Amino acid sequence: MVKQRARDRSQINAIDYMLMGVGSCLAAFSGGMSIGQPSVAGFFVAVILVGTSFSLLVRTLIKKSWLLKVDGLFYALGLILAIVFITDLNGMLDQGGFPKPLISAAWLCWMLALGSFATWRDGTLLFQAVPSIALFGLVGCYDTYRDVTFPFFGFLICLAILFARIHSRDMLRMATLSGFFNRADAPGELAKLPDQDSELFEKIKRGPWRWVAGPEWALASALIIILLSLLGAPVIRESVSSVSGFVAVSQPVVKSAGITAALKEVETQKIGQGPNNSLTKKPLFEITVSGNRYLRTEGYTNYNGHGWQSSTGDIRPDTLDKDSSQAISEIKDPVEVPFTVKALVATRLIPTPCEPVLLSNSETLQPITPGMSLAAGTAPATYEGTSIAPKNENIATDAQLSAPHSAQTLSISGITQAVQDFAKSAAQPGKSDYEKARLIQHAIESAAKYNLHAAATPNDRDPVAYFLFEQKEGYCDLFASSMVLGARSIGIPARYMTGFLPELPNSIGGKQLVLESDYHAWAELYFKNVGWVVFDPTEGAQAVEDGARGSSNNIPPWYKSDTFRIGIYVLIGLVMVAGLGFAVVTRHRPNEKNIRQAELEKHYLAYSRALERASRKRRLVSQTPDEYLNSVKTLVPWLVNSATELNLRFMNAFYGSGAIDEASLAKLKADVNLFRKLAKELPPTPAKAVVRTEVEDKEPVGRK
Repeated sequence: MVKQRARDRSQINAIDYMLMGVGSCLAAFSGGMSIGQPSVAGFFVAVILVGTSFSLLVRTLIKKSWLLKVDGLFYALGLILAIVFITDLNGMLDQGGFPKPLISAAWLCWMLALGSFATWRDGTLLFQAVPSIALFGLVGCYDTYRDVTFPFFGFLICLAILFARIHSRDMLRMATLSGFFNRADAPGELAKLPDQDSELFEKIKRGPWRWVAGPEWALASALIIILLSLLGAPVIRESVSSVSGFVAVSQPVVKSAGITAALKEVETQKIGQGPNNSLTKKPLFEITVSGNRYLRTEGYTNYNGHGWQSSTGDIRPDTLDKDSSQAISEIKDPVEVPFTVKALVATRLIPTPCEPVLLSNSETLQPITPGMSLAAGTAPATYEGTSIAPKNENIATDAQLSAPHSAQTLSISGITQAVQDFAKSAAQPGKSDYEKARLIQHAIESAAKYNLHAAATPNDRDPVAYFLFEQKEGYCDLFASSMVLGARSIGIPARYMTGFLPELPNSIGGKQLVLESDYHAWAELYFKNVGWVVFDPTEGAQAVEDGARGSSNNIPPWYKSDTFRIGIYVLIGLVMVAGLGFAVVTRHRPNEKNIRQAELEKHYLAYSRALERASRKRRLVSQTPDEYLNSVKTLVPWLVNSATELNLRFMNAFYGSGAIDEASLAKLKADVNLFRKLAKELPPTPAKAVVRTEVEDKEPVGRK
């Protein structure tokens, strides 16, 4: 039978290239996704895979050539090219690649890509981890790619295993250089360095090198780091959130449309779609405006029984067109409201308060849907404008039926009879249209509770009717839709609006931060002398616990749940009981292996003292037993044979593959006692003796 050749782990191979290739791809992929460009992420992944495959091919074909030793020069050349030509290289990427403020991220990605072609040895292969870690650090600062945690954990595992494999190969080289593999033939002398192969690699697990950490330990360490990150990061984030406040960080411009659900180009808005807990406290805009105002981004007039749909000719309140002009002209006692909107992320929507009459750079905007603007070309990140608002909207009494596109805003198409009856019944005591609208709002507030985690409306049910009469829980889209349909049911023009309602505590230096979690929906009704008036039934609605507006990302985290807390207490209790039990058992049952180890050290100390006294020469701490014996063998020639044998036995006992048994320990003790007698009976050579002090004689230095 032919003996199967053992897998040679002493040389760099395809597994190592796979580990670092995957790790580098994860880093570059995260870099591309951090600016919202999957095409850029895919490009770098493809280049790195090609480069890694090329390096593996080079390593395979010329593994004995001197060319492998100059891979560092090629790697440095790639690094220099990435620095010098970074602008041109970045311009080659889709949509211009990384924005200028983030050119360092582009440089790191190109460094990974070009460097992957010159990783022919362990050192350069492992060096790819440096730009990878730096890139993950940048992406973490941007906080635009929320799933970066998973690629980073994958990278950690790849790096840990690769590092352990490279470390093992280094240990193999050190073991061979130390003479470990030829010590039996020539103790203390180095023969010609043997070739590294799989057999020597396996021998590294025996003798003094057996405690070298392997990939298993590295993988376990990486998993522990990941576990601590998963447990610790949320706790730290939750702990510092109360003192850190809301800090506006300059973030990269994400070029993919619709970075968040709040900023997508949407022509249809379905309502009652289930729990809305995906929005975060990430800053989207920075606005300077007086008061806490509703900021429009989208508006809808057509209700289709499942949600809202835009139509050609809908009102566009923030694009300065004729429809906005009609609304502006209705305001009889206007006041100016200056505002500034700064986009902190790339957006195709410009939120505006009230009725804008002036908007800087408006020539770069194109109307899409009511309240929605499309940034054409490279629109500026900051817009300044002036809006018009009624001085006192409470003067409203009668609805203005000649509203912009009154055919849509007065339509009762799709409104169930039950909803119409609900609105008419609620409005009956009112004397004016305005009072009737407020009564409908109060009725909605009393009929349902606000709950961001409410279940979705069944597909075969009208969401407004289901919300008001059955589920009686919902979120802002259902409250706003109910108000719009209720107003139309009594003949008041109304439209469904979406945008943002910032929370007052999010103000910094007079500027209001608009967070993703500020996304909101409300109704607007059209009245004589005041124009569009906001009606928001969520204002007076009771909210369920942890279901209020703005708390979409404040669901109690899993580590705060009762189940998790009880589990931690149980785990701590089990650990304490197990630890106590272990202490009791081990106290009364000493470990025989430890006892024999202590006895072994005691016997070695006695042997070492005897040899030092006989030779009158101390053993240096840096000297191994064999090295020390070689240095004194001319001083104690009558002890050399016995000492050589004892050295070998002690080395095997201390560093061998198995623990010394009781019989061997007893035999070693007897031989040490015999050696001590032999060292005392035969005097040392006076001519070569080294005079030592009485203290040194009593306390020899350098013994183990």
